[in-house]
Amino acid sequence: MLPQLKPEQRWYGLEQDEGALGRSMERSQQFLLLSALLTLLLAVAAVAVAMNHYCRSRYDLVAILKTLGAGRAQLRKLIVGQWLMVLTLSAVTGGTIGLLFENVLMVLLKPVLPAALPPASLWPWLWALGTMTVISLLVGLRPYRLLLATQPLRVLRNDVVANVWPLKFYLPIVSVVVVLLLAGLMGGSMLLWAVLAGAVVLALLCGVLGWMQLNVLRRMTLKSLPLRLAVSRLLRQPWSTLSQLSAFSLSFMLLALLLVLRGDLLDRWQQQLPPESPNYFLINIATEQVAPLKAFLAEHHIVPESFYPVVRARLTAINDKPTEGNEDEALNRELNLTWQNTRPDHNPIVAGNWPPKADEVSMEEGLAKRLNVALGDTVTFYGRYPGVPR
Repeated sequence: MLPQLKPEQRWYGLEQDEGALGRSMERSQQFLLLSALLTLLLAVAAVAVAMNHYCRSRYDLVAILKTLGAGRAQLRKLIVGQWLMVLTLSAVTGGTIGLLFENVLMVLLKPVLPAALPPASLWPWLWALGTMTVISLLVGLRPYRLLLATQPLRVLRNDVVANVWPLKFYLPIVSVVVVLLLAGLMGGSMLLWAVLAGAVVLALLCGVLGWMQLNVLRRMTLKSLPLRLAVSRLLRQPWSTLSQLSAFSLSFMLLALLLVLRGDLLDRWQQQLPPESPNYFLINIATEQVAPLKAFLAEHHIVPESFYPVVRARLTAINDKPTEGNEDEALNRELNLTWQNTRPDHNPIVAGNWPPKADEVSMEEGLAKRLNVALGDTVTFYGRYPGVPR
């Protein structure tokens, strides 16, 4: 659409809006991006735990198949085939649930949305599928290698585990790669970087605390046999225990953070608007329509705010100097001008006196600062509206 714009037209998006609406939409966008980021982090933790559990439950099966003569190629086909089946089922199930939620959301928002909306694109589903594949490869590659390297001796001894890609080296590398990928997907927002940094710090803190607790458990003498077996299982593979502890702690932290931010976002929205703020606005009302409209509102027991006459004019000069060449958006379009005999209560005067003298105007504080307009300056407007006070 940009090439089709006329000289007096411009493209105005939320990125250029510095008002309350722009700030609200920016916070909403950050909240949605943060929700997506937290969802991805939860997905990483869930897939890591699920892949480890799945591979551990298949160690004995792979060991038996190897004793029966199964080769690495056959086992690779079996494991990769099962992984592809799970991936396909997850993609279909997740896509179906996403479409259902979209339809439910459209039904709920139908009263406030346009009648005709474009159909949903396939790009979100493709992005989700690609993200799921990358996450599965990153966190599932080591369990897959461990499963494929299972020794036949495990049939006789359950404590035999292949030493492939030590977790103390693999886990930091995967964590760095995941953080970089998430940062690339989510953009350069400082809030998102802060959440990522907090997640990394929490994971390290949980790892240190977990290591200290394991050392305490190692020195304890437990009388109960089930407790001794449980502690022995935890101490047998400390890096796996610490990684799962960090994953679960991170999941709970992210869920709590999402709930807190959701409440903070709603509170900020409500604080921006004072009580009894108008939520319906009427424009383009002719002078002869004002009296019938007031009667109609009174008949329906509606108390309106004041009616304001509005005209549009262009600011062409400041102190007799043309504004051409000034890049401020307010000078490249027509401004809304109004007048009234009494000052509204919600419009305080920050400089100057009320009522204004002849040929004096009141300018919005933010616009005056951007244009370097002060008391005593002269501004020139251009507009053709008969009957408008001069």
